[in-house]
Amino acid sequence: MLGRVDDPNPSLLRNFDILGLGLLTTALASLEYVLEEGYRWGWLDDPEILHLTWISAVAGGLFIWRSLRHPNPVVDFRVLQNRTFAIATLFIFVTGFGLFGAVYVLPLFLARIAGFNALQIGQAVFSTGLAMVLSAPLIAKLSRKIDSRLLISAGLFLFAFSLWRMTPITSEWTGRELFWPQFLRGFSILLCIVPATNMALGSVPPERLKMASALFNTMRNLGGAIGIASINTWLNSGTNLHWLRLNERLAVGRPELDTWLTDVTAHIHEALADPAMATNRAIAVLAHLTRREAATMAFSDALWIMSVLFLSALLLVPLIKRPAKPIQATTTEAH
Repeated sequence: MLGRVDDPNPSLLRNFDILGLGLLTTALASLEYVLEEGYRWGWLDDPEILHLTWISAVAGGLFIWRSLRHPNPVVDFRVLQNRTFAIATLFIFVTGFGLFGAVYVLPLFLARIAGFNALQIGQAVFSTGLAMVLSAPLIAKLSRKIDSRLLISAGLFLFAFSLWRMTPITSEWTGRELFWPQFLRGFSILLCIVPATNMALGSVPPERLKMASALFNTMRNLGGAIGIASINTWLNSGTNLHWLRLNERLAVGRPELDTWLTDVTAHIHEALADPAMATNRAIAVLAHLTRREAATMAFSDALWIMSVLFLSALLLVPLIKRPAKPIQATTTEAH
């Protein structure tokens, strides 16, 4: 039966909803631009961002309206009438947010703050993939024997805990401090994805499985796209906020600051004959260090926000029902 479900159906092309696809593309493309560029241009204060926000909202609304009425929609939202599927889809959206967001934010930190190259970044973050490979057989077995709701609860909690363990991040971290939190995150990712996939697709009838699977995976990818865009916004706004706060603390006249500037200026003056230039260079060094620490604090804030998001998702677990006939083969769908 699973083979027949996975078989292509060329007849669907005869009644393909091209207009719906255009609306979906317009809505998502506009939304992505707004999320990526909104902070840079002052959000709705910028006419272009405002117009694209309206375009995304209108196109998205029209797409949902058309999908609910078209006999062969691009995305079948009617399957969301199933409460188990709807909540499991929300779980996978949150998981996609954290999965893609964490994969994005840590290499970005290592590149911007630690100055790692591509090879060093790969060596620093490989433990997540290692944990996923090693734990996949175990989690596949657990998903057949343990209530999926318990597995998802454990996954969400461990994911939140792994992110929280990285919130003390500093500019001095070399990547070794990330090994075990990332290993735990790799394990918890599968605890979220596999049970949620089984619950979601196991709760819909076989004739709607294809469309349900498409919506399920779309929500995971959409969560990732929104997650990356949101993280960029948090990093930009957080860096500026911490920069201003650090500047307030670095007021002229503080003995520690005056001593540091004097020492650095004297050191630079050994290589530069111009005292004024040496002073300017010392101030530039201070500004660079301040900006680096502000950015580091913003990365910590982003990790903390993601951990809270995963903990909040635990509130939805009691609302979901375990499917009567979980679909074992769908565990590969999440990959």
